[in-house]
Amino acid sequence: MPRAPLPPITETLEELRQRLQAERKRRLHMLLLFKEDPTRTREAVAQHLAVHRNTIGRWLRRYARGGLEALLSIERRGPKPGQRTVPRPVYVAIQKRLRQPEGFAGYKQLQQWIYEAFGLEVPYKSVYNLVRYHLGAKLKVPRPVHPKKA
Repeated sequence: MPRAPLPPITETLEELRQRLQAERKRRLHMLLLFKEDPTRTREAVAQHLAVHRNTIGRWLRRYARGGLEALLSIERRGPKPGQRTVPRPVYVAIQKRLRQPEGFAGYKQLQQWIYEAFGLEVPYKSVYNLVRYHLGAKLKVPRPVHPKKA
């Protein structure tokens, strides 16, 4: 399947250089590289910028659709700074429940408890990260290796 041609870059070389110096974004650097040498391949630009070639393709499609402002308005995925996976009351309840002797047999069981008690569907990975890294707890209890050792 043939590759889509490069979209026409409407900004001048000097505009791109000034904006790159002010903002220091890879997307601007990409446009500058293609403006300086339109014969460059996407693979070469991707290697120069240390991104995947498909990322270069996505950036170029976005630029073709909406121009420079659309290209620069790409936001990072994931939680916003300060955003919590679970609300504060749920977090406190998990902390209290983990301190109790019965605790949980595993992260799946904790995930089910959160759903039953609070109606929240929290992904397994989020539950694991919350307990392991934020609360500093481990759910699994070591078991004796041999019955006579107990």
